[in-house]
Amino acid sequence: MGLLTEGRQLSWEEIKSQREQIRQYGVDQFIYLYKIFENRKHDCFSWGDEVEFTLVRFDHANKKVQLLLKAHELLPTLSEKNKELSENECHIVWHPEACNYVVEGVPEKPYGFLPIHFNTVEANMKLRRQQVQNILDKDEYILNISAFPRLGSPAFTYPILKNDPLNSVELSLFFPDDVMSPVHPRTRQLAKNLIARRKAKISVNIPIYPDTNTTKPFREDLSIYGVDSADYTVNCLDDHIHLDSSSSGWGCSCLQVTFQAECLEECGFLYDQLIPLTPIMLALSAACPIWRGYLADIDCRWKILCESADDRTLEEQGLKPLKNDRFTIKKSRFASTDCYISESSSKYNDIKVVVDQKIFKKLISNDIDETLAQHIAHIFIRDPLVILEEQLHPKEGETNTYHFE
Repeated sequence: MGLLTEGRQLSWEEIKSQREQIRQYGVDQFIYLYKIFENRKHDCFSWGDEVEFTLVRFDHANKKVQLLLKAHELLPTLSEKNKELSENECHIVWHPEACNYVVEGVPEKPYGFLPIHFNTVEANMKLRRQQVQNILDKDEYILNISAFPRLGSPAFTYPILKNDPLNSVELSLFFPDDVMSPVHPRTRQLAKNLIARRKAKISVNIPIYPDTNTTKPFREDLSIYGVDSADYTVNCLDDHIHLDSSSSGWGCSCLQVTFQAECLEECGFLYDQLIPLTPIMLALSAACPIWRGYLADIDCRWKILCESADDRTLEEQGLKPLKNDRFTIKKSRFASTDCYISESSSKYNDIKVVVDQKIFKKLISNDIDETLAQHIAHIFIRDPLVILEEQLHPKEGETNTYHFE
């Protein structure tokens, strides 16, 4: 999920020198959007879902299942087949995802607010799976799973990839570069910029599930990856499964839902109502008890996604003294929300939220209410990581919202 625009991706060093200007562009674009929509009323409630599907290949002779690196081949075919459908048939829009074993399917038109629309969702999801399954070869399948149990294990892809951790984008022992999609416009540069900004490779440690056969302490032998385990003890914790790539988080699959509400006020109310509900849904749908072939003591992907996309420096994490008027940031940019955004829910905001004071004052001066201004000023303490050279400076009179997105 994300804004998929093509162009030349800027490196972190190029972004770094422009980040304050980019941040101001983004805030100005938000203010522009807000003023257009603040008084808009009576939009029809509609919604849609995005489902990420995992491609696998079964090797029955060797009793092995591997991730199928074929998304880039399937997507043009799927797009053409949907163009050939008549107007009366259901159309699916297919998108690339961060990894080349995932495809994302979205209904061409959103669902409406009538009860009958809820009755079409299951059939539409089945149609999406069937469209992909119909063009796969023998022993190839499309699955709805959150995390492939052997993601990052030796020979976990088909075709099998050779890894070169010292020369790869993510410097990863477990995830070769070619796991990433060759047609997704931003994944590789985002991974590079994330590592460059945090000044270290990704490090995620998941507690191992200690059964009767688990060694105590559990320490993984990394020699099968061609390295000396002693070289990586700084990142690997005892009794934990180690991951060292953003792909370990981005490579998971999920269901995402987008809503269009009746007005801006209803949008804020709906957002706030979802805050206490989503952790419950996350717990009910937890389905990731295995990582890199090891049984873990947790069963939800969210913590892994948060840590695998964490671009905070040691200073921002509070592990070193801060420099250059930056902020201590408690969470990864992929994390739970810190505040409610509607005025009616503002009384429940009992957590101190770090904000960019200049941006907060600018929003207030443009008649944006304090609760929403706090939310936006909190988001904009982050640096941008994905910027296209072609979009760096908006042209005079241009009304796109690229930098806010």
